[in-house]
Amino acid sequence: MGWRNGDNLMKVKGELKFTGYVRAVLRNDKTGNIDHDTGWQKNLFVLVGREAIINVLANEDVIANAGSVTYVAVGTGVGVPADADIALGTELERKLVGNVTRTSDSALFQAFYTTTEAIGTITELGLFGEDAGAGVDSGTLFEHVLFDTSFAKDGTQNLTVEINITCSQG
Repeated sequence: MGWRNGDNLMKVKGELKFTGYVRAVLRNDKTGNIDHDTGWQKNLFVLVGREAIINVLANEDVIANAGSVTYVAVGTGVGVPADADIALGTELERKLVGNVTRTSDSALFQAFYTTTEAIGTITELGLFGEDAGAGVDSGTLFEHVLFDTSFAKDGTQNLTVEINITCSQG
């Protein structure tokens, strides 16, 4: 059966929902004891990140690493994340994603900061990709979170961050 002009043979309804949660765990590098755990916090999947996904689906404006997440960045900004964000408030340091674990409808991204990296009071985190590089504010911001409670990282601590993204029917 084919479509004919004016026919309303089928209505397609569907909604995809992207949900992200972030967790940061600060540990004493020598003892392994946890100094701070943010717990899982919901983050904002920003407009430019959603546009990047749509561009891949529509095969439009495809750029290097289209739709791919490659970097995690932590920062010291205090502004509430907004849908129009394209960068962190104040980026402190970024790392390549170290590990990705994927299921049928989710991906868990992990990054690890050593004792010499990301020294300061951490308040926010962002997930970057596409044409992102090692430089501050480069690439497409996919997700942005302002932690409920800031935490200070010093040279005796390492930091593990995890970002879980789930795509589900809305």
